[in-house]
Amino acid sequence: MRHTTTRVRGGATALVMLFPSLVLAVPLLAQKQASDTTQASATSNAPYRPPALALAAPARGESLPQNKPAIVLRYARGEPDDPIDLASLVVLVDGEDRTTQFHADSTEAWGSVDPLARGASAGQALALGVHQLTARICSSRSICTDLRETITIEPSVFSTEPTPHSSSKARVLTVIALILTLIQRLFTF
Repeated sequence: MRHTTTRVRGGATALVMLFPSLVLAVPLLAQKQASDTTQASATSNAPYRPPALALAAPARGESLPQNKPAIVLRYARGEPDDPIDLASLVVLVDGEDRTTQFHADSTEAWGSVDPLARGASAGQALALGVHQLTARICSSRSICTDLRETITIEPSVFSTEPTPHSSSKARVLTVIALILTLIQRLFTF
């Protein structure tokens, strides 16, 4: 009997001595695992943001004059450590490349959407009406953003060509109104 009593006392003593160290170690292990899994899930579940790209000018609903159809595109980094690759900028109008007509800096690009001088439609202005604008820019990690907008080209205010809807009567009346206005100004001085 004496032999069993020693075993029970020795086991109880060992339990009493080890219990505080086990109780203190379990929360530390649990905390370490929770922080490791939180960091791992945060890095693996965080979505990678592509660069932002927007048509800054003309504003939505505004038209461009036919004699100077210029647009402005604005872009921004998606991730702080992934800069914009300015060489990746592509601008298309109705599927035709206009990229060489654009100037770019770190936040925006601007240029004309008129046909190229050496293209198939050389010497012709961009036709009146609605056109499809497509632009693309990428980050240095080759994450790209596309933009698709419609732009409307309208006759220039200073256009010397009459609009197709004006009649010869309307032109004559306009000339008469201008002459009467000039005569009236001459007599009021």
